[in-house]
Amino acid sequence: MRQKREIPPLVISRATAAGQAGIEWLAKLDDLILGMENKWAITVGQSLFGGSTAFVANATDKQGNKYVIKLEMPDSVGQVDFSNAIKALELVNGNGYVKLFAYDREKKASLLERLGKPLKETGHSISKQIEIICSTLEKTWSVPPYHTSLPNGKEVFSWFTDFIEPTWETTGRPCSSRTIEQVYFFLQARQANEEPESHVLIHGDAHNGNVLQDLSEGNQYKLIDPDGTIYEKAYDLGVLMREWTEEYQYQPVIVGRERCEQLSFLTGVDKQAIWEWGFIQCVSTGLLLTSIDSKSAKELLTVAEAWADRK
Repeated sequence: MRQKREIPPLVISRATAAGQAGIEWLAKLDDLILGMENKWAITVGQSLFGGSTAFVANATDKQGNKYVIKLEMPDSVGQVDFSNAIKALELVNGNGYVKLFAYDREKKASLLERLGKPLKETGHSISKQIEIICSTLEKTWSVPPYHTSLPNGKEVFSWFTDFIEPTWETTGRPCSSRTIEQVYFFLQARQANEEPESHVLIHGDAHNGNVLQDLSEGNQYKLIDPDGTIYEKAYDLGVLMREWTEEYQYQPVIVGRERCEQLSFLTGVDKQAIWEWGFIQCVSTGLLLTSIDSKSAKELLTVAEAWADRK
């Protein structure tokens, strides 16, 4: 009898929330795994938890080499463009990103280097985690972005512009109109201050669950799941502004400014740019999570409300 795969609850929630396409993907997942086992001559083992838009599991080949297999949801369900992520992994070639060994574009499957624990499970303080993420990002920022076909600032602005207000309406306006107005004000500010000559290959979602221990390099780390976008560094740092919301519980503005200062100090990136992207990330992620994780969504939108008057 074929093994029934354990699918992480977050993956199931994300797929079912997306409707028919996600439900069909879940139903076909066992057959998809079997097909990739045959194609790549691997055995798929234990499922890995932590992500929400893909099935991820350990795998080994006949020689005992260890890998991770990742099977993405359909484009209508997941957010990351598979082709762009693959281009980014090929471009970096293991320097700060997980190494790519094989992929199947049609099946949205990839065979990747096996890494260690996520940074969030290592016991490091928040400040230390921020240092590690920033130093890992700087490795990838230094890679020349030869793939000019990758999305750039234009696509970034289009996504946020098209997503924020309609999602705010369909989710029942879970934050104030003032907060939504502030998002669009900051988007316009980032567009007005765009400097394409300084753009780099950004990760797009460099939180501590997407940074894993590099098993071959001691205390080094690598990023997984890149978006594959050429844009400003502040975007990546804005993601770190929305993380660890427990720190913002009592003095969200003061603590937010302190974190912004730290990120700017570590990377040399403009503080205002980091602050603006941090605000945009809090609101957009809060809206995105409203139908998936209401507690986290409320925490992020509460922080954004507190930041809304701080331009």
